[in-house]
Amino acid sequence: MSIKLLTESLQNEYDKLCQSIKPADKPYRFLTERRNDGSPHVEINENDYHYVVTERGAENSRRTTKEPNEILYWMISDIMFWMAVDFELKHRIEGRDFRRLMFAKQLELLQKAHLNWAEKRRKKIEAILTENPFMDKL
Repeated sequence: MSIKLLTESLQNEYDKLCQSIKPADKPYRFLTERRNDGSPHVEINENDYHYVVTERGAENSRRTTKEPNEILYWMISDIMFWMAVDFELKHRIEGRDFRRLMFAKQLELLQKAHLNWAEKRRKKIEAILTENPFMDKL
């Protein structure tokens, strides 16, 4: 399959997943070129999908997979993270570890997109909390 068709297929699936979480009048699109502002973009070649973050001309991170489902998970997880951060900021509970609300919202949103992805993220959250437990100040 050509890179153009792979990109279009990924864009369609990405839009469908985003629409399942937060319906919008226009399609959701991901970046395919670097902006150098910390925004992630996707690069596709014949063999791999790359999820890349660049800032000020430097590449900060690059994750590579052969699986379109995996890169979709990375992209959707990032969006859900920032949506959960925004939700937590608007609904903060004084004295409670902000991650309680943020993690719960992130899992709720991911579950709308894909049950397996929510479970995958839940396991990562559990690992985070094992090393860095909640710190409430009630």
